[in-house]
Amino acid sequence: MNNKLKEYFKNFKTAIVALSGGADSSAVLKLATDYLGKENVLAATCVNFNMFVYEINFAYKVADLLNVAWKPFYAKLANELFTDDRDKCFYCKKNILGELVKIKKEFGIDVIFDGSNTDDLADYRPGMKAIEMFNIKSPLLENELGKEYVSEVIKNSVLNTLSFHTQSCIATRIKMKNATVEDMRRIELAEDKLREKFPDIRVRYFGDYLKVEFKRDRIIGGFDRRFIFEVLEKIFGEKIKITI
Repeated sequence: MNNKLKEYFKNFKTAIVALSGGADSSAVLKLATDYLGKENVLAATCVNFNMFVYEINFAYKVADLLNVAWKPFYAKLANELFTDDRDKCFYCKKNILGELVKIKKEFGIDVIFDGSNTDDLADYRPGMKAIEMFNIKSPLLENELGKEYVSEVIKNSVLNTLSFHTQSCIATRIKMKNATVEDMRRIELAEDKLREKFPDIRVRYFGDYLKVEFKRDRIIGGFDRRFIFEVLEKIFGEKIKITI
């Protein structure tokens, strides 16, 4: 065990872990169960429609593997989710964490943990302001640990049977002023159909055109390009412009 983390977790008896289904929050859930005991930990996942259904299901699978109680919950949808607001993640996370605080009070739990870590400091993350606002604790970040340690935790636990694919929520794909629920559902459907072949794909929607991105550099050949275009045109219409 990490002695520094051992001392850190001694400050708490019970905890909620904000579990998104990603590797970072899953690693924190594993650490919380190790140091506090699984009976003293609750995994909570927001299940709003701007969250990918496959990630919600994945979060449940993580909690189940670790034998931790899992609580799905809804949060008020921020209007900014439907726009190209640069700080939409702040408004979204503010509402989600506000609901978690209510759950914390309802169950009489000591603390809320999230998966923020040192690697997050390299990016612009407006959601971090909401974390500070609600005094959410970040075990990895506060102990100067990053994704390398996350990988180590996953590798040395029952979670090593899972394949983690980091995703941000569907609202981050919106690059237009007045999106709709239907727009988000089409984005989710598109990525669901393409993800099996391209696990790191992201489809950005600008209203009159789509931009397909990949987290890793890759060469898209003619066959793959045709496949992507066929899937997207079927969902968004044949007139939609597509760039890769």
